[in-house]
Amino acid sequence: MGRLSVWNVDDEVLNAFKEFVIQKHQKLHKALSVEVTNALKEYLQNRKINEGAHTHFPGKVVREIPELKKAILEKVEMGGSVPKSMVANIVRQVSGVTDKRPIENRINALVADGFLTRNWEVSPEGNVFKVVGNAQSNNIR
Repeated sequence: MGRLSVWNVDDEVLNAFKEFVIQKHQKLHKALSVEVTNALKEYLQNRKINEGAHTHFPGKVVREIPELKKAILEKVEMGGSVPKSMVANIVRQVSGVTDKRPIENRINALVADGFLTRNWEVSPEGNVFKVVGNAQSNNIR
């Protein structure tokens, strides 16, 4: 196994990624390296992260996913791109949450479900998503 040291990573992106890892694994130690490896594989192989796997999110978040998908599909067609700010606004409207962390939780759940993928070619910061899943998919629990 190799080692990786990275400097000048955007604090907001890094903190959001760490929050995702903690929510998924209930820990950061060791789990961070696993998820960084997965993210690098996704980038290099253009695969969906957690394909066929289950990711754990709070029940309220999981229950809101179908409604969030429907609201996104009302504004963006399948295969289309959507900026993170627009997804966040949809989350605010559908879920009634305003704080950054609950919004990120719901966006991460849509990514883990395979409904959205980050479009790294358009936005190296990961602030643009592509709608790739269908409204019925639900790989998270």
